[in-house]
Parts: sequence; C-alpha cells; structure tokens
Amino acid sequence: VSHALTVPQAGRLLRAVVGVDIQHPYIGDLVVTLRSPNGAAAVLHNRAGASADNIVRAYISDDTPALAALVGSQAQGDWSLHVADLARRDVGVLRRWSLDLELEAPPQVARGEAAPALAIPDNDPVGVSSTIAIAEAGTLQAIQVHVDITHTYIGDLRVELIAPTGAQAILHNRSGGSQDNLIRDYDATTTPALAALVGQPIQGNWVLRVADLAGRDVGKLNRWEIAITYH
Repeated sequence: VSHALTVPQAGRLLRAVVGVDIQHPYIGDLVVTLRSPNGAAAVLHNRAGASADNIVRAYISDDTPALAALVGSQAQGDWSLHVADLARRDVGVLRRWSLDLELEAPPQVARGEAAPALAIPDNDPVGVSSTIAIAEAGTLQAIQVHVDITHTYIGDLRVELIAPTGAQAILHNRSGGSQDNLIRDYDATTTPALAALVGQPIQGNWVLRVADLAGRDVGKLNRWEIAITYH
C-alpha cells in the first residue's frame, strides 16, 4: 500500500522526521519505504522485529542512514510511504504517517544604490569614493555590481570595491584604451576578484573607489548599484 503527502515549500532538505503508525501482528513481514519527489528511496524498516506487534515510531535522519542520504535533496513535491507485507497469514493496516522536514532558508538579496555624480580628479591615485550601507546581516553567496562612469578614456581608470571587512576586489584596471564611458555589470563569473568575497559578512559600508591614473582625460562617477545574495 502507498500513500503520498505533498510538500508545497521549495528548499533544500536539512533534516527529516518520518512518523509511522502501522498495526500488524508480525512486523518481520514488513518493508517500509519512503520515496522522495525525485524518486530516491529510503528503506526505513526491512523485515526486522520478527513476531513483534505494530510499528509505532519516528525515524529521524540524524540516526537513520537511509534518511540521511536524502539530506540535501529538494523537498518540494510528493513524498510517498510504501508498506509491503512479504509473508503470508498476518495482515495489518497503515493507520497514519507524518512527515516533518526542516529546510534550508532560501537565499535573500540585499540591494543598494548611490548616485553621487562625483567628478573624478585627473591623474590622482586617491580618486573618489562612494559608500552604500547594507543593513541586512548574513554571509555573502554571490554579488553583482553595476557601475556608470562617464569618462573619455577608460584606460585611465582603476575601479575597486571594498567590503565592510576591508577586503578589496578590483573591477576595472586601466583596460579599454581610448573607449568612452564605463557602464558595466560585474559578477563572480566575469570578475574572479568578486568570487573571493564569497563567505564575507555583508552588513556594513560597501565602498566603490574610482581613480584616474593618467593626465588630460577626465570623467564622473554618475551612479552605482550593488546586489548581494546571502544566507
């Protein structure tokens, strides 16, 4: 016999508790299997207990290896309990069962933007800085930075992001030659230096620093944005 329960929540499974109440006068006849939405099977009871009556217990992923193997899988969908009697004479009833799943919290996104419209001093390594304060607390998983800089020779520019901890990631370092304007998105795929910020705490002041390291051409830091995925 099989019975299914539908889990509507999406998320990665951290811990599972399966409650089972089966009336049967010879539990050594029984095989009890839980099947996850992706089809993975966890055998909870496999013809143990001989002539003992009834299975009324909770199976916990902490101490049930078959359930522990499901940790990390996606929870959303139909979970089914299958009970098979593999011997003659004794019969029983699946009276009830329950499923209690602890899920990993979905990632959240903290966002900030600034439009400082700061003139970038020519041929000055100090440059200009703009700050975005992130109020949320958590650990960085992914980050995207958008910059909008007007400049007539972007090969003069160095652009770096500074995390609240002081960790630095150079986004642009005097590339692009005589091209005009730096209007671009940066993430860990396009900019490996950002990948090094994974695991950093996100709360606090994030600073974008722009410096013009050559003479003549000048520009302005118009605006920038940051989007941080965190747990």
